[in-house]
Amino acid sequence: MRSIVNSIVLISLFAAPFAQAQEKPLLVRTNEEIQAEALKADGEQAGRIVVETLVGGAGALAGGFAGFGVGYAGGDLASGGLGLMGGVALGAWLGTSLGGNLAGGNGNMGAAFLGTALGSAASVVAILALAQTNSPPLILGATVVFPLAGAIIGYEVSQTPRQAAFGSSLRFVPSVSMTRDGKGATAGLAGTF
Repeated sequence: MRSIVNSIVLISLFAAPFAQAQEKPLLVRTNEEIQAEALKADGEQAGRIVVETLVGGAGALAGGFAGFGVGYAGGDLASGGLGLMGGVALGAWLGTSLGGNLAGGNGNMGAAFLGTALGSAASVVAILALAQTNSPPLILGATVVFPLAGAIIGYEVSQTPRQAAFGSSLRFVPSVSMTRDGKGATAGLAGTF
């Protein structure tokens, strides 16, 4: 009996400060508070997408020029085109991820990479369909727009709500390392969870 009384006294001593500290329950919010929070989040997302588009587009263009230069160095135009597509994809992926992070986003680089890969596949299909038109602006536009749109969609879809961002579970980052003998390199994705 004495241990039960002691337990009740200890529980009441520890619980009393917590019971007095809460004036209103944590999960009770008014409709106005919820609507204001939703409008603020929409404004942040719109601004973030603009930054992702600008930085990702600049990355895609820079990567495309660099990739074309590397591919065309051997004098083969087809290799230059493949270099252009690879450079656009890499630049769009890194630029979108960097722009999103700079604008306060917490999207996943792995999801942005997957979106870029899907967008690049769509650009190949579009290029093959547009090849009959003999319109270089349309073909170059498809080469840049589809991977960039895929990167943005992948990054935005992987956004976690602000409340859940504290204990973020799974993140991917690109990794590059030299082999032990120094004659090669390895590229991949490193993950944390």
